[in-house]
Amino acid sequence: ASLALAPRPAQASFGSARGAVTSPPVLGSIELEKLQDLTPKKRKQIESVLTPRQAEALRLQIEAERAGLLQQYEQEKRRGQQRVE
Repeated sequence: ASLALAPRPAQASFGSARGAVTSPPVLGSIELEKLQDLTPKKRKQIESVLTPRQAEALRLQIEAERAGLLQQYEQEKRRGQQRVE
């Protein structure tokens, strides 16, 4: 009862808290080229919040780029062999 009659000031403080609230950025669509242009720190930050669908889309972009590069390599290789013959 005496506590209610003599209120004390609140004991609040500022600073880091273990229960900090974070909100992941809204990424929308992610293109491989844009991701590659980011700094390593920013790239890791973006990669840490990718949804499974976004990660799959990036994987498909990587596979498509890889297939294109392999095709170019094979064409160049054939051209080089034709010149030698």
